Amino acid sequence: MAFSRALGLSWACLAIAWCVYSWVSLLRNYLIARKIGIPLRVIPISHGNPFWMIIDRSVAIFWRKLPFIGNGNFTRYCWRGWEVGDKCRSHLEMGPVRMHVSPGRNEVYVCDPDALLEIFRRRTDFPRPLELFGKSSCDLANQRFFLLISFDTAILNVFGSNLATVDGEQWKKQRKIAASCFNETNNAIVWSESLSQANDMVRYWNTRPSISNIADDSRTLSLHVLSRAGFGKSFKFQGHLEKVASPVAKNYKESLQMVLDNCVLIMALGTDFLAKPWLPARLRRVHHAYVAFQDYLVDLYESEKRSMAEGRSTGQTLMSTLVRSSAAEARPEMSLTERELYGNMFLLNFAGHDTTTHTLTFALM
Repeated sequence: MAFSRALGLSWACLAIAWCVYSWVSLLRNYLIARKIGIPLRVIPISHGNPFWMIIDRSVAIFWRKLPFIGNGNFTRYCWRGWEVGDKCRSHLEMGPVRMHVSPGRNEVYVCDPDALLEIFRRRTDFPRPLELFGKSSCDLANQRFFLLISFDTAILNVFGSNLATVDGEQWKKQRKIAASCFNETNNAIVWSESLSQANDMVRYWNTRPSISNIADDSRTLSLHVLSRAGFGKSFKFQGHLEKVASPVAKNYKESLQMVLDNCVLIMALGTDFLAKPWLPARLRRVHHAYVAFQDYLVDLYESEKRSMAEGRSTGQTLMSTLVRSSAAEARPEMSLTERELYGNMFLLNFAGHDTTTHTLTFALM
């Protein structure tokens, strides 16, 4: 009983400390932001708070139903994806430049073409916030003192550093090698696979009395094209009503799909935490998919290295081109490490999957 009370007291003290630290940080950031003289909106919880990322949508939906307090900055801005519904409304209300103040950081939103062009030109004066993409939780904890509040575990860095998580000379090195992947030969693979998958999708739709979910089928098409162009893996198109749910990712496609579908969980909790054996089965399946996809990357990388050593590497997939371009660098320090290869391959899939899906969905609708 005494142990339970002590444990409960410890958690209560931790919660109080978290609240006090958050409000002190919010006040500090507000005082800094007020000196700038641009329109402000204050939100009490940072978008990058890992635990908030898991529950933000549910809390926002519940909060909107409350009388008198349901419509405010909290429900309007304090959840992932608020920009989609808000569109340009905030800028129409507040002007081309505005700021969001939260305990974690102050974020400036710019809606002016000339100002944006100047920002992109002056990369030194406006460096990318790499802590959003690639810094580890420990790095951020050291900077901001309190681990529970400050860490932004980066999904984009989960398989290794890549173009999105580096800057300066490292970015130039990785960009040079990654750019070699995009050539006419690979474009031909993308075009051919896109036609094949689109034809299969249309045939599937013709067998249905009505089409209720374009997004899921577009997502499948996008994933299959990326699989073929990226890794040389071709899969037969299956409509969303034809799929059989599998509790465990059985192949490259299923493991990548599960990683992409659960990127928020991976971002919030981290791969080390997801490996805990006492977690619910759903979370353990996410970790299994992460491990399986990493194993597929390793196998493909080793296979391509063997092909190069035997002089028979002729593949034109993103993976094979990336490996060859990296190995062709004269200086070893200018080539990609194994982890950087994995990181950039995941980035190409992560960046291309949802954007292609959304574009196709909106175009068809």
